Amino acid sequence: MPPGLLHQAIIEFLRLRPDMLQHLVADQAPALCAEGTSLEPLEGDLGILTPPEYDADLLVLVRRDDKPVLAAILEAQLHTDPDKLLRWPVYASVARSRHRCDSIVVVLSMDRDVARWAARPIVIGPGNVFRCVVIGPDTIPRILDPAQAHGVPELAVLSALAHADSQDAVPIALAALETFGSLDDDRASLYYDLMCVALPAAARRFLENTMMKVDLNQIDTPAVRLWMDRGRKQGLEQGREEGREQGLEQGREQGLEQGREQGLEQGR
Repeated sequence: MPPGLLHQAIIEFLRLRPDMLQHLVADQAPALCAEGTSLEPLEGDLGILTPPEYDADLLVLVRRDDKPVLAAILEAQLHTDPDKLLRWPVYASVARSRHRCDSIVVVLSMDRDVARWAARPIVIGPGNVFRCVVIGPDTIPRILDPAQAHGVPELAVLSALAHADSQDAVPIALAALETFGSLDDDRASLYYDLMCVALPAAARRFLENTMMKVDLNQIDTPAVRLWMDRGRKQGLEQGREEGREQGLEQGREQGLEQGREQGLEQGR
């Protein structure tokens, strides 16, 4: 998958459904799940005191009784970047000062090595250590039952992206599809395409073949019907193309045979 597309998709998931954090990092940030809290996604611009390169991907402000209690700075990280180890502590400090509440930096990565790198302590100075909260394949649940997504399709898609290389890749993707009933066709189609792009080629073909055989009595959503119709159209077009190729090949063979016969006749 193109890195820019994956980065954008992860941030868009959290912009649309910041409550995903309640299912992913609640144990490390209990304020996210406290009674009476609301989650408000904001742009990652941390203020005029910081240059553009210090803009984070997204900020989610957690309020209780309309008072900020936690600023969660979200970063989608696809590869290691030594400069981020210098910036992340700044993000937390600026957000804490600006919103006058606790702050954390939450790093999301679909790569285990990058997630382990981001989880390392960042030494700021003597006796001063900063740590990010990291969400990666080892902490993102393998959602094999749609009920595990808690009504958040984006959480199920994130699970499919994080575990695209695992043996459970296709069952996780199929479980994600069952959560798409509340989505409009455009967003559902986008999520399906994201999962297909992330899957290895063999798993992607298996998923596409499975989709063509799906039992609408078990999974019947507008999105599934859309994909089945799209798959049928693609199959029909592929059949036409193969038919054209076969017809051309037969035409070549017939032309060659006729040419031989005419040549033999003229030679006599």
